[in-house]
Amino acid sequence: VERGTSEYFYYLAKAKYWVNNILFPVKKKREETIYLQTWHGTPLKKLGFDIECEGPEKQAFGNLYKESQNWDYFLADNDYGAEKLVNAFRFKKTLIKEGYPINDIFYNDKIKDAAVERLHKDYPAIEGKKVIVYAPTWRDLQGDYVRGYDFELPFNVEQLYEKFGDEYVVLVKLHHLIADSLEIDDKYKNFLLNVSGEEDIMQLLCIADILITDYSSVFYDFASAKKPILFYAYDLDEYINETRGLYVGMDTLPGPILQDNESLVNAIENIEQYDYEHDSKLRDFCDEMAKYCDGHSCEKVLNIVSNQRKKENKLSIIIKVFEKYKNMLNEEEINMFNGLIESYENQRIPFSTLEVVIKMYATRFKDKDILNQTFFYPYPENLINITDSGKGRKL
Repeated sequence: VERGTSEYFYYLAKAKYWVNNILFPVKKKREETIYLQTWHGTPLKKLGFDIECEGPEKQAFGNLYKESQNWDYFLADNDYGAEKLVNAFRFKKTLIKEGYPINDIFYNDKIKDAAVERLHKDYPAIEGKKVIVYAPTWRDLQGDYVRGYDFELPFNVEQLYEKFGDEYVVLVKLHHLIADSLEIDDKYKNFLLNVSGEEDIMQLLCIADILITDYSSVFYDFASAKKPILFYAYDLDEYINETRGLYVGMDTLPGPILQDNESLVNAIENIEQYDYEHDSKLRDFCDEMAKYCDGHSCEKVLNIVSNQRKKENKLSIIIKVFEKYKNMLNEEEINMFNGLIESYENQRIPFSTLEVVIKMYATRFKDKDILNQTFFYPYPENLINITDSGKGRKL
């Protein structure tokens, strides 16, 4: 379904579940629609209410905040990210902290090997070489829709080519708004590859021996790879003072902060000192940021959403029935109902206990709506329907 078409909006309106990592082009969802916001990375750059500098991100936050009011579930990859994201959006619903599903690929050899094989096939220059992935962040001041966007590589390609052309290949992954503005001389066509068209950066990270970034959150995802990270922050002062600002000091990051070509070359030449085995800073970072990642984040997130929604649906049924019968119950029975609801909410009793009680009262009050399962369908699958005749049938 193509985004923006009438068919797109039709299915968006009808969908039971919304899953996104940023925005949908509507301001409100139906109450019964369940919205899972996966977000697009653990934040280094300030977000939402935390942005202090004036600029396009702060100006655009109003729309994003309205969108965030629709989110039922919000994913965080780690403890640090959970704290920052919840505060940035003043999020008050259900936070899920089970690692990011996109990072499962690092722990699934079958999927990872298939990605690596595909990349070797699509980019033959990789064969026999070590791989550097260069993935800089989007800069808020790089342009706009009116005047266009521009980008130039901030390092000396010739110098890197002369030093590392025989050993490495550099894969450049840019933001989609500036991807087409990158021009590469034919001389470097087997050394410097524009792979910005790759939709899934995680596949690129699976093949990377070194990640070079600046302020992008991608390095948090790369924690699962446990490989060296270099921070090429050539415009550090400008970025901090004139764009969004950062949540933590650059000196706390798990790799060297490089601001010129010479220091970049030196870091690549001595990359062993920044690897997981030799750099305790990187090791501590990877162990902390990836501690919830085990290759099963997707499964765990889906189970949480599915089970909690079932629980909430069941509870709403109980409350609806309780309100229906309330005027027909004495004080002792009302207290019993309240106690059962509290016990179910705190997982002290199963839903089947509530079913038995509700069926008992439905029979007493000859409530055909309940006896015919209009409230309970489809929970649970093997519910016994107690009819007026006393016979039971399995639904």
